Amino acid sequence: MQEKKEKQNANNLCGWMGVEVRPMTAAFAASLGMAVPCGAISDQPEPGSPAGAAVTREAEEDWTR
Repeated sequence: MQEKKEKQNANNLCGWMGVEVRPMTAAFAASLGMAVPCGAISDQPEPGSPAGAAVTREAEEDWTR
């Protein structure tokens, strides 16, 4: 986690949130019934990250099912 923050800071990015985000693909959007692929796909946030701190217990339980 620290290594990722240092790498991002070295690249002068705006900040570190603690979650990886990928672009929405046409195939994934279609599987969700979306007419236009818009948005992003993310996975679980890194523990101890700002995104991880914002996750509610209910959401965490949903991810473990």
